[in-house]
Amino acid sequence: LEHPSGFYGQCKSRWYFQRNIGYAPSRPEENFWQVDLFAGCRFWRQRMDATVGVLNVAGQDYRLNPLTPYVDLPREREFVARLRINF
Repeated sequence: LEHPSGFYGQCKSRWYFQRNIGYAPSRPEENFWQVDLFAGCRFWRQRMDATVGVLNVAGQDYRLNPLTPYVDLPREREFVARLRINF
């Protein structure tokens, strides 16, 4: 979502599923969503933007197998900020 004035918003959601087979004792499978929200503004002829956001809005923890191919995901709600400049 983007406004002509330069303000924008973004919502990202990801679903993760992991099935653990062949472990003794058995490990339960993990199934969860993570939702991230962002808002920002582009300015200086769209050469600069500032963004603030919240990762893992629900603050949901998870129990993935440590040998997972997923990158390290936030286990609780996290606030982020970014300033990007293009010359």
